[in-house]
Amino acid sequence: MKRFLIISNILLFSVFMSMGQSLTLTPTINNQNSAVLFGNGSINYSGYRGGSTPGSAAISGSTLVSLRGYGYTGANFSSTQNVQISLNAAEPFSPTANGTNIGFWTTQIGTQTLSEKMFISDNGSVGIGTNSFNVGEKFAVKSGTTQFGIYPGYLDGVPNQNWTTFEMPFTKGLRVWDNFSVNGNTGILIADAFATLDVARGTAPLGTARFNGTQWNTTFNQELTEKTYIQSGKDESTVVINRFGEGTETSIGGETIHGYELEIHPKTENGLGIYNTDDSHRWELYVEPAASGNGGGDLALWADGSPKGFFDRITGLYTVGSDRKLKKNIKPLENVLEKVIQLKPSKYQYISNNPNGRESIGFIAQEVEPIFPQLVGTSMDKEGNITKTMNYSNMSVIAIKAIQEQQVLIEKLQQEYLDLKSEEKLLEVRLQKVETLISGMQSAKKKSN
Repeated sequence: MKRFLIISNILLFSVFMSMGQSLTLTPTINNQNSAVLFGNGSINYSGYRGGSTPGSAAISGSTLVSLRGYGYTGANFSSTQNVQISLNAAEPFSPTANGTNIGFWTTQIGTQTLSEKMFISDNGSVGIGTNSFNVGEKFAVKSGTTQFGIYPGYLDGVPNQNWTTFEMPFTKGLRVWDNFSVNGNTGILIADAFATLDVARGTAPLGTARFNGTQWNTTFNQELTEKTYIQSGKDESTVVINRFGEGTETSIGGETIHGYELEIHPKTENGLGIYNTDDSHRWELYVEPAASGNGGGDLALWADGSPKGFFDRITGLYTVGSDRKLKKNIKPLENVLEKVIQLKPSKYQYISNNPNGRESIGFIAQEVEPIFPQLVGTSMDKEGNITKTMNYSNMSVIAIKAIQEQQVLIEKLQQEYLDLKSEEKLLEVRLQKVETLISGMQSAKKKSN
């Protein structure tokens, strides 16, 4: 009985459709209309569409059949469809030409406007937000007025099975050709990619690549003169790599000026920085600008953000920061002369990097450490070995202090010598007086006899 009712519904549907009438089917208690088939074949729901007059062919753009959905608003059913799938004629139909396409339509939340969201063309191209394709475009996405697509098997609209192109045709902002059949390299604006990523400059004034953001602009640029620019929009800093013959010149901060292998042109007093991986300590070198003391030009050395020393641009001498404002707990140095006498100057040969056995003079750090621990440091190399170091520059301070102590002793001895000389003169005078007295007494005695 159920099969009879289903067949009857289909026959009635066909009759009404042939008469140009609509047919309303009431869903079952399971809210569905079902068609059941046993045996061979398939269940087909078909729509037949002709032209505007009987016997005329279907015209391009006409809907052959569509599936539409209408929702109840609480008062009545919507007057226009809320969702739709349309099967359309893509060309005027003829006995030899029956091109078709499919459109998928939805209504955006909060509106009543039905619009096409996805489209499948007659040749299989898929569009999201668009039903218009550029030549060879197999997939297209459009947002506002901007559309980009994928061109498998095309290069500039010309069939080429070796290439896949991604392109934004409105702005030409992105275009990648990937040559899978040759070597798998990727080229941007270049047909023959000879590297993993090969970028052509084209007509761009800033170079081959630019990474643009709210904080940074970075540009890669190679000129015909064999210069490669790496530019950043922050502070307009630039890295320029120049190739001339077999040599290479690299400049940071601008064009090379003096032809050095590496030149640094800082925009401010921030020069060359060196730091360890955890950034807990850092060193910095820079040339003082002319606005600084003595006309500038000194090479400044900083550590952890504090000045440590300077190489004088005239004499080349290295001086360390010794301003009172840099120091605290200032105390006079205690007596060192007795300790200096304990030092053992030595001559020796360094083991490493000394193939000719050149002799050096100095001190052994372990021997100096118990006497002057302030002159001995400890460092650890990259293998973790501990090495003692000597601060020879501060030996001059020790030497000056010892000389001062010696001078005090010398002056004391000089004074003692002067005192002895004075006493010796006094004794001489007294002795002369005694001798004169004795001589007078002897003379008087001779006269009395």
